[in-house]
Amino acid sequence: VTKVRLQRLSWRPTILRHFLTLLSSDNGKDSGGNKIPHYPFDLAEISDALQLPGGINEARELKQYLKTIPSTKRQWKAAELSRILQSEQSRIGTMTNDMQRVLNKFTTERIRWPVEYVDLDTTA
Repeated sequence: VTKVRLQRLSWRPTILRHFLTLLSSDNGKDSGGNKIPHYPFDLAEISDALQLPGGINEARELKQYLKTIPSTKRQWKAAELSRILQSEQSRIGTMTNDMQRVLNKFTTERIRWPVEYVDLDTTA
């Protein structure tokens, strides 16, 4: 894999904490000097994935803020973002044009071989 785009992010606090830790590092170390991987996330991707109302500017401010705080405050920030990502608005699915094209392309296969529920207890 040579190029990846961040589109959505889980609301789970442990995932968010890890993501915020990755954002806090520009040099492969967190604020405590511990070695962590460095990923150069695009500000627009961060903004979209975290549903930041302030867009790119808020994503930039968040990155700068994360570089200055200890892990405990990062944990609180993860909890705050988790609540935002669990809002009713965040539960609305996103259907891109590419996704719709794939669904349309395989309509006949979906009809021909539908997904069926199999109760594992009765098949043993």
